Amino acid sequence: MKPTLTHQKSVLLFFLFTLLLGCSNDDGTISYDFVGSWKVSYYMEGSQKVTKEDSPTWPDYNNGDITATFTAPDGNGKGVVSGISVTNAYHGDYTLERNGTLTIDPIATTLVNQPDWADLYHITGPKTYKIKGSNLFLYSKDEDLVIVMESN
Repeated sequence: MKPTLTHQKSVLLFFLFTLLLGCSNDDGTISYDFVGSWKVSYYMEGSQKVTKEDSPTWPDYNNGDITATFTAPDGNGKGVVSGISVTNAYHGDYTLERNGTLTIDPIATTLVNQPDWADLYHITGPKTYKIKGSNLFLYSKDEDLVIVMESN
């Protein structure tokens, strides 16, 4: 049976429609590529959302922000994370799996006093992660603490 012109057009339209759907910029898409620089937006501690105040108490230090930069992982999923936790610099290794499993090894850090905002930032705590839209979500083992970061 030879395909008709109408059938061929229908198949072509179907493939074009599928291609267009694949190219949409849907913020609901989950990704696992977190290479780059991030800044903490807020934490979810249980059902409570914890944010930095609009006027940070420590604006002279990194604008009161907490940042993280993840290098590209090697072929074994190993990379480096570094950043500033308001007043403290940190640096360490991480290992990731494409399915969102994350291990951050013990990190080297400075130990200068910092604001309460930074007390919830435990970069070695996350066990899984995902990227949704422009936000990186780092989940603790029991998902009772979530660190939410935005692309910086």
